[in-house]
Amino acid sequence: MKMADMHIHSTFSPDGVSSMEEQCRQAVKQGVSIICFTDHVDFNAVELNMGRIKDNRKQNFKIDEYLSEIERMRFLFPELEILSGVEFSEPHLFRDEFERYTKLPFDYILASIHHCKNGVFPGAINLSESQAVLEYYDFMLGSLERCEFQGIAHMDFPRLFFDNWNIDEKILCRILQLIISKNIALEINTS
Repeated sequence: MKMADMHIHSTFSPDGVSSMEEQCRQAVKQGVSIICFTDHVDFNAVELNMGRIKDNRKQNFKIDEYLSEIERMRFLFPELEILSGVEFSEPHLFRDEFERYTKLPFDYILASIHHCKNGVFPGAINLSESQAVLEYYDFMLGSLERCEFQGIAHMDFPRLFFDNWNIDEKILCRILQLIISKNIALEINTS
């Protein structure tokens, strides 16, 4: 059995604290065989990450530098299968940008949701827990219905903010049906 980690951020992401090389060394040390760097691609102008508001509507990181660093890691760590990827937030809201990224030579595109309709989750306004959770999974459903990607992240993201985490069963069933029918990898967090 091979161990794989398909959601790793390097210093190409604003929340990444380790270089690709540091991440590769740790993967080898822990016996992980396959890793994928899925650095953040966020086009929401109010995205707050590590205390900074990002507004990178044209490009989130220098793709050529990123891909060059991936190749360097493949040379340095031949025992690892190293994949390139992105974690693209709310792809259904940024269809043109998402289409542009799908045409780039990434091995894996991981979709994620970090927002409600009025800002960063759980919402810039005082949303009730039930409304925030409903909007979160409505966004996830929209991404699954309108976009093509290989993996979906953060199924349990609302748990970071709310204790109850009540999900509408109909929306959850529809999300899971789409994940199965489109053969999308469901990220499992170990929390």
